[in-house]
Amino acid sequence: MNSPCASTAGAKDPLVAPGRRAHPVFSMKFTIELRRLIGMIGSLRGRERGKRTDSQLVLSACQARVFVASGGNVAGEEALVLEDGSCVLPRVRFEKVLKTFRPKPNITVEADAQGLRIERFEMEVRSYSPTSAPPDHFDVPPVWDTWLATPSPAVSARPESPRDAGGRRVV
Repeated sequence: MNSPCASTAGAKDPLVAPGRRAHPVFSMKFTIELRRLIGMIGSLRGRERGKRTDSQLVLSACQARVFVASGGNVAGEEALVLEDGSCVLPRVRFEKVLKTFRPKPNITVEADAQGLRIERFEMEVRSYSPTSAPPDHFDVPPVWDTWLATPSPAVSARPESPRDAGGRRVV
């Protein structure tokens, strides 16, 4: 698929507090459910038994989805994507860092050429691109909320008529 997601440019902050760096014009930014992101990375880990798994992870955000790719496998999940982009970072280290944010339900991840940020945590990225294209094929993790996956009981179209103590209908 040759339709890259174009990143929108954000304006630089005119005033930057001392000790803080200005954010570059292009940065990837998204908010996602933490357990979904950890689950996607974990699903890539055990794909090839007996073989050394790839130590690099490609993290990308595009078209209201976040994708993770490692060792030729790709997983994707819906997310609130504020800015498109992609970066390459160490898979094992990133997964361990994400687990430290439990029990938070959601996290906001921001990345640029200077590094990846989650709240006050920062780590280096191996490479960064302000554009990203969705993969042709990716795996979607299963639904974890059982109440969403189970069918609802059938609802009667007309209500039951009242009955007396003997079980006869009352008119």
